[in-house]
Amino acid sequence: YRKKGWEFYKKPRNQYSREIEEKVMLLKENNPSLTIRRAKAILGKEGIFISVKGI
Repeated sequence: YRKKGWEFYKKPRNQYSREIEEKVMLLKENNPSLTIRRAKAILGKEGIFISVKGI
């Protein structure tokens, strides 16, 4: 699209690192009935605090 498109790309402020997103995905893959809010609580016990809107 643009030659210099990636140079001007800014990551959204509520987007988490790839590692945190992978942890949420693994939780959901292992337990499909798990809600995002419950995943947030589980990760909170591990010291990872996330926003429901950021996922």
